[in-house]
Amino acid sequence: MMKMSAFFRDYKKAFNQNDKMGLNEWINFTLKSLIMFLLLFLGYTALQYFILIKSPLFDYLSVSDVRLTSICGFTGILLACFTPCILYAVKSAIG
Repeated sequence: MMKMSAFFRDYKKAFNQNDKMGLNEWINFTLKSLIMFLLLFLGYTALQYFILIKSPLFDYLSVSDVRLTSICGFTGILLACFTPCILYAVKSAIG
């Protein structure tokens, strides 16, 4: 079982060219990335709701603006969470 401190250490090491990961470690890392994605997306959605609905911005935004912020936030969170998983998979496939 991988601890969260090890997860963040491995997250940073994903951007080093020489660091590789075994299959079991990669699966654990990917599952932890999925959990991180779900938590960040839930937090982002709640924050977006409170900022847009409970503030004066509600009167000035259209549906397309809210949709755009949702898509941009989702894409950013997706890239932040799963880029290291993809990098480890590519490094393992290359050799």
